[in-house]
Amino acid sequence: MKPISVPINFLFLLVLSFAVAARSPGAPAPRNDAGVKPSGPQTAASPEKAGEARSVSAAPERKKSAPRNEVKVIRTTHLVTLTNGEKIRCDFIEEKGKSIVFALKPYGSFAIAKERIASMRKEPGEITLKLTPKKKPVARTTKKRKAPGSLRSKEPSIEERLTPPPVPLEKIPEINYWLYQLTRQDHKWRVRAETHLKAMGDIVAGPVIPYTGWTHWLVRAAALRILASTGHPSVVPYLFEALGDPEPVVREVAYRALRKVTGKRIPFDPRGSPGARRRGIRRWETYLKDAGLLIPQEPKEKNS
Repeated sequence: MKPISVPINFLFLLVLSFAVAARSPGAPAPRNDAGVKPSGPQTAASPEKAGEARSVSAAPERKKSAPRNEVKVIRTTHLVTLTNGEKIRCDFIEEKGKSIVFALKPYGSFAIAKERIASMRKEPGEITLKLTPKKKPVARTTKKRKAPGSLRSKEPSIEERLTPPPVPLEKIPEINYWLYQLTRQDHKWRVRAETHLKAMGDIVAGPVIPYTGWTHWLVRAAALRILASTGHPSVVPYLFEALGDPEPVVREVAYRALRKVTGKRIPFDPRGSPGARRRGIRRWETYLKDAGLLIPQEPKEKNS
């Protein structure tokens, strides 16, 4: 049997026809999942990237809601006007000795001396408190040092240093309640009130200062110990004034409180003679004036 001879030109035409048929326009183009014909060259995406793209597109955008301030309304029955012009809305409870007991629900009760009250009348009203949510702590950043010759903050005056810190409105009922307990005859309640007021920090300095002149010496001594625990400069003049108290125990508490707040050990004998005490008072006065902790006034000896 003779081999069949095929011309080379015929083989070339056969291969060329197959190539043209494979690239003919009638062949279907690949389509994506949405049925849209992609434009340009297509590359196969990995399954991980495809899953990430679907999860990102499917997740809805959430808008961050701003923190809302809660409003609390407290209804009161009376309006009290103090001798300094300040007005307080509260509920009347009872008259007790030289003071009147009021309440501010749900925070508790407190007492105000009658001599501090100018007028009191029954007048329904309400107090609106805005309770702001706690903010998240912000990370501290190191402050840049100022270049030489830059402006510096002005140092506070003596009056500004000797001004007690402000008292938050929501803490006033609690402070007044424990101040009322501080003046009770029961020793157990006085000790408990002193402990609670010390734990509240320097915001109690302003409310406690008037109690350094209370009639009972136990209350005066407790008030001096509370002021010493705050460590605020505004309490120094009242501790200095208590060096002239008629009670030796109160003078000793005032002397220890001055040493604690100022860190100085200027000699003073609380149980010494009147002349020795006056000399010690003058030494303390000289130091406190130079340190800017005292407005020039020498405490007078109180009559026992």
